[in-house]
Amino acid sequence: MAKRDNQLQKTKLFWVYFIASALFLVIGIFLLPVWSNTDVFFKDWSSRAMEIIIAVLILLYVGFYLIKNFNRYLVRKSMALKIIKIVEISLLVILSVLCILEQFGVTAFMNPCFAVGLALYLRGIVMGVGAFLYLHSSSEKYSIFHLVFTFVALTLGTIMMIRPFSGNIFMWVIAVSLLVAAVIFIIVGILTQPKKEKKKK
Repeated sequence: MAKRDNQLQKTKLFWVYFIASALFLVIGIFLLPVWSNTDVFFKDWSSRAMEIIIAVLILLYVGFYLIKNFNRYLVRKSMALKIIKIVEISLLVILSVLCILEQFGVTAFMNPCFAVGLALYLRGIVMGVGAFLYLHSSSEKYSIFHLVFTFVALTLGTIMMIRPFSGNIFMWVIAVSLLVAAVIFIIVGILTQPKKEKKKK
């Protein structure tokens, strides 16, 4: 089996990462609970529109990561992993719809913290299955980063579903996560930017 290429590939669409970074940065700043005691026009966005914001973020995650990288999983010929990823995408789309319905009062059982917890839990399941299949089909060592992320996603996802964060804790978690993601996207954008070819004299 060929070795996996863990390096980021150069792409002409590197600018998409910068746009995503700017978007996450703006939303992350707007959602910071520190604005609740000020007179800014967006001071209550985090409490009034959290379901819509979570739904949009989940759909962006599905569209720009899960679907885009659908065929780039660890064991390319694994039908089991492919089915699980289809289930993950389907459940996340349904979850987003439920969040939107919750925002407009159509339903009254979807908690934003639960929605994020479920998304994390599903990602942990998929990565856990992927790790299991990979370790049983290759003699190469599996990335410790993926194993750690799988454990964290499963643990944090379970906690957020069983015992949702109260008060502003969830707001802080989402806001800080978006700001961290913004920094990561900037780094990825820089690393994936193609090198300019030197003009021949």
